[in-house]
Amino acid sequence: MGCKNACLNTRNEEKTSLDTNLNEIGLAKEKPKIELQAESQVLTPQPEIQVEIPDPINPIPIQSVARGFLSRKEIKPLITELREQRQNDPINHYEPLKGSINDLLSTDLIRLEEDLPSFEAERAEHDISVLLRSPLKLDNGTIYSGEWDKSGNIHGIGIMVTPTGSKIAGYFKDGELNGQGRKVEPEGLIFQGDFKDGTLQGEGKVFRKDGALFEGTFKAGQVDGLGKEEWPDGVKYDGEYKDGMKHGEGKLMLNYGIYEGTFRKNRMHGRGCFRWDNGNVYDGEWKDNLMNGHGTFKWSDGRVYEGDWKKDSRHGKGVMKWSDGKEYSGEWIDGKYHGTGYLTFKNPRGKFITKQGEWSDGVRIRWFD
Repeated sequence: MGCKNACLNTRNEEKTSLDTNLNEIGLAKEKPKIELQAESQVLTPQPEIQVEIPDPINPIPIQSVARGFLSRKEIKPLITELREQRQNDPINHYEPLKGSINDLLSTDLIRLEEDLPSFEAERAEHDISVLLRSPLKLDNGTIYSGEWDKSGNIHGIGIMVTPTGSKIAGYFKDGELNGQGRKVEPEGLIFQGDFKDGTLQGEGKVFRKDGALFEGTFKAGQVDGLGKEEWPDGVKYDGEYKDGMKHGEGKLMLNYGIYEGTFRKNRMHGRGCFRWDNGNVYDGEWKDNLMNGHGTFKWSDGRVYEGDWKKDSRHGKGVMKWSDGKEYSGEWIDGKYHGTGYLTFKNPRGKFITKQGEWSDGVRIRWFD
């Protein structure tokens, strides 16, 4: 980062649990000798930790929402028809409308635009647009006001209002956004940046009226490269993306901690460090949002575990140290002593001793000496 995330119109909630199960280690319930009472004390179990990893604001192919009325299937056939009929002036084919195109905008969209910074598209070099027309109603119901070329193609700076109430402004070529553009949907979703063939390509941003924001590099309508996202609840991400997902190095700032490290397909995966607001820190390997591999967990009260992890539990070989000098070095399964290991602790005379033993499910079975 709980947090919720959006595709285009909704923010899909993805909850991934980081159930650490870091319950403290219990030793034998029955001690055969009085000095063994000093082996350990049962400490307070670590509370369950939950991490929620948000998806980016996913502008999955804008074709599905923005190109529906800019696609070759809808506008290009009309242009082809014009050419066949040798009608180079679009006013001879489309229905002209009186007034300004802004008069066609919904009240919600007008209010939304009032809160947005002004936007003006830059004209491309060697521009060939020659005709400037008042609003025309295209055959698919879209209203277009702007520039055309001699062949009857939408070409140049213009504004479109779609049948669904969205407004598209920018530089058009062959009926599609090619260059700087902005699309505003009445539901409050805004796309702005560099477009190619109707999709975001290059630098751009997607944001919502509630404050959610993605800004970065797009490739074929997907976030790809460096970018950042912010959510109204304070969750932020700054880092790399691939194919619309967090992928590579990044920094995720949640309401209860910060993760810095590697992501794979939107999940913490690889090397990374998570710092909880309560002072706990894990630095090590991750797999699918879980501590998995080799890593070190440091508690705010001074306890430290360094060793192997599997699905958020100490599993394999590792060393656990307490602030009072107690230490266990050995084998673990599912977060508990299991197998052979060495336990260092103070005897009743206050002297540290180390003994080798065997444990099962957190309970000592025997000493070897």
